[in-house]
Amino acid sequence: MQATLARTARDLCEGLRGRAMPAENLHITLAFLGERTAEQRACMEAAADGVAAESFELHFNEVRYVSRREILWLGTGQLPPPLLGLVKRLSSALMACGYEPEHRPFQAHVTLMRKLHHPPRVPLTADLHWPVEQFALVRSELTRAGAIYTVLRRWPLTGSGVQG
Repeated sequence: MQATLARTARDLCEGLRGRAMPAENLHITLAFLGERTAEQRACMEAAADGVAAESFELHFNEVRYVSRREILWLGTGQLPPPLLGLVKRLSSALMACGYEPEHRPFQAHVTLMRKLHHPPRVPLTADLHWPVEQFALVRSELTRAGAIYTVLRRWPLTGSGVQG
């Protein structure tokens, strides 16, 4: 799926002047954790161990330019109930470890491009189905060239929510 997502991102960003996200960095953030101590991270991993959710499919059908952040992102118009349940259960479990959930409603999106100073000249559209069968803990390291993401741990989703 990562290759399909990367191809879609490349096609949508072609000809735009901004910093395209590397294929390996394309992701959806369920809960932004920020800097944490080793103890907090261990607590958060243990909390995630107890989160059960079924797999699901995301349908990306929106491409948006966010001018105040100068980003282009791929989004989904309707959030599947299993995704909302996963975000709610994960956020709730992480609170015992010092996590403060976002006050804004959750919005599933994948950032495709940063530092895009002007919106695309033509409206962009997308139609991409992503079967989601796991979630991960990912470390972000900021460098001059941009962020480097490293998957630290993965958790499988259960059930038969993905149609196949």
